[in-house]
Amino acid sequence: MKKKKHSNILTNWQLILISTAVFLALILYLDGSNMRYKKSLDAKLEDLTGQRDSLREQIRRDSIMIKRLETDDKYLEKYAREHYYMKQEDEDLFVFE
Repeated sequence: MKKKKHSNILTNWQLILISTAVFLALILYLDGSNMRYKKSLDAKLEDLTGQRDSLREQIRRDSIMIKRLETDDKYLEKYAREHYYMKQEDEDLFVFE
């Protein structure tokens, strides 16, 4: 009967550990859905969510302004004078910057 050498068992365990480490490295970093890619997607999602929220707020403010411009003639006249330098026919307009 032959005796098994301990070096063969140790070599087999080393081979198993190395194979496992290589497999994990392939799965975690070299795969198309690796950890770094997921983190960058999460950061991009957070940025886009912030942009979406700010755009929704801007839409809300603009909707209020449009409603006010449609219903309030005095506000419409004030807005036209301030932003488009409109005037009535008998007025002179001076622009200071």
